[in-house]
Amino acid sequence: MSSVAPAPSSELSPGVFSSTEAVTDSLISGLSFMLLANVIQRGFGFVRNLSFCRLLDEDGLGLWALASSFFILAAPLAVLGLPGTFGRLIESYRVQ
Repeated sequence: MSSVAPAPSSELSPGVFSSTEAVTDSLISGLSFMLLANVIQRGFGFVRNLSFCRLLDEDGLGLWALASSFFILAAPLAVLGLPGTFGRLIESYRVQ
């Protein structure tokens, strides 16, 4: 009589995800959240710029355009790529 161990089953019980499925699901949900947050942020910026165009006179609008251009150029240097890591950090803390 030979004692052969049964082959491991490749099927998982219902409700149990493999590690790759869990990582993929976590990644997709994190990316979806970051995309939604980015769209909302851009929408608020668009509405803000439209309101400034309506409220300011020509000189004030020119000053706003200069200041806004400066901040758009200076912001990436100020945060040094930090927002790009938020999605990765959120997912790593969620997994823990």
